Amino acid sequence: MSEVIDPVFVVGCPRSGTTLLATILGRHSKLASAPETYFVSQIAAALNDPRTQIEDLSRLRGIADLEISTSAVKEMMETRSPQKAYAIMAREFTRAQNKDAFIEKTPEHLIYWRQILSFFPNAKFVVLVRDGRDVVLSLNKAQFSSNIPVRHGAQKWNQYARAHQSLIAGAAERTLQIKYEDLVRDSETVIRALCLFIGIEFEETMLDSRLGSSAIPESEQGWKKQASGSISSKSVGRFKTELSSEEAQILTLLMSRRLKLYGYSTRPSMPLYSWSFVRTWLYSIAFQLANQPPILRIRKLMPSISGSLRSP
Repeated sequence: MSEVIDPVFVVGCPRSGTTLLATILGRHSKLASAPETYFVSQIAAALNDPRTQIEDLSRLRGIADLEISTSAVKEMMETRSPQKAYAIMAREFTRAQNKDAFIEKTPEHLIYWRQILSFFPNAKFVVLVRDGRDVVLSLNKAQFSSNIPVRHGAQKWNQYARAHQSLIAGAAERTLQIKYEDLVRDSETVIRALCLFIGIEFEETMLDSRLGSSAIPESEQGWKKQASGSISSKSVGRFKTELSSEEAQILTLLMSRRLKLYGYSTRPSMPLYSWSFVRTWLYSIAFQLANQPPILRIRKLMPSISGSLRSP
């Protein structure tokens, strides 16, 4: 008999451990953990556009990576309903994997949580949270976003943190937060709690790194190979040794309020009143000012300035 669970969406800022978690879920005997579908921003948007043809839908990354058949794509086009199209996509992928239930993992769906709940009022969100400084370091190493300035990585992490807080405010009962650091240090405890949240039985195979996973498409196997290997905590706090003290301090200042909210230390990485600290502090203030609407700049900035100068 097929496993009946509410729609599950694994979300979070890119490089926060969403692929690792999706890989673990995909080792469950009943769960088909799919590659990223970009369902809201690409598939649903395409279905809502009357100009979209079958060929257009077939070329979308979510359809191609899931290897959805042409007949199923045609069926999705005929319905034009996001809910029904999602059900068709889930049905095709779970059948191909010989599994019972579909797990969706697209990090950006955290930004679109309202649209997802409008499609699926019973959806459940599993939100991965990771120290933003490690996220930025990992973003810079990733194939798709290498060499981005640290300040832009901080912007991205803050954007997802804001979306997470709005999700908690709007649907806390349908949300489970998992910290990456807890996932890699105490995997079984975290995964048992996750299984309880989803509504399935925990299986020991979920933690067996020898098993493969459908969550990583072939085109990404190279640069996402760590997520399919053994679970390790070696990436926790790596920013402390791989970022310069100035880069780490800039990130800490730009992310300070939300780092504290998640329980991460914001202790300065350099002497508090050294010229290096002052220079990075001025840089972070200038960047925040440049990215605030004019009317809100001073009003929003003043609390962050005072908070940045206080040690935890």
